[in-house]
Amino acid sequence: TSLEGISQEKEQERTPKSITMGSGERSSSGRRKEARLKIFVLLLQPTSRTFELIQIVYNPLHTTIGDVLALIPENATEQELGSQIHRGFCRPMDGLEITDTTMLASGRRRSNCARIHKGEILVA
Repeated sequence: TSLEGISQEKEQERTPKSITMGSGERSSSGRRKEARLKIFVLLLQPTSRTFELIQIVYNPLHTTIGDVLALIPENATEQELGSQIHRGFCRPMDGLEITDTTMLASGRRRSNCARIHKGEILVA
């Protein structure tokens, strides 16, 4: 039984923290199912040659770039990387810098939306 508790604690430590705000679709039981999007963020510290790829899960309907940046410290396992000040993201596919923290990270609106997609890899 104590091993089960330790095992559950370790699993919880590995589970990424996330933001779940707003309403999503309804499940077959009639309950609201939160919309969730998983992305990957590469954290870098060139001076110490440290890097980490973390996953962040958030609600794409209401989460801003600032909200996603705020999730970095609690999802990073390397303290040095999590405690850095991150001002935005870079999309490696097109070199686009995303620094407006009030902009929606994802969503259906074309204007004022970073259009981050499920499974996308960004650099912080």
